[in-house]
Amino acid sequence: MSENLDKNRQQDIEKLNAFVDGELDMEARAEVTGRAANDPAYARELAMLSRLKATLGDAVPVPDFALPPQHARQGLRRVAMAAAASLVLFIASGIGWITYENRNVSTIMRQPV
Repeated sequence: MSENLDKNRQQDIEKLNAFVDGELDMEARAEVTGRAANDPAYARELAMLSRLKATLGDAVPVPDFALPPQHARQGLRRVAMAAAASLVLFIASGIGWITYENRNVSTIMRQPV
């Protein structure tokens, strides 16, 4: 349940930031202002973000970066899976080698002299 609260809180913060930055359409803006009128904690959060934006203005430059595209993340996932598969193969090969060596040693030990 706390995960849902954290997720809802994160969504609220993102929506409030978008509101303060003027990134919401009219319908979403109306939703935020309506909720702020009925929820004092939400209104305080909105007021705090608005004051923060007004205080900072453009003093803090916004970095110009983007998340890697979906296909790039999939490429990283493939590399991770290949590395995991290589590790499993390496471990299995080591176990096979040790088993083979032990079998050879026990065969030599059983031979009559």
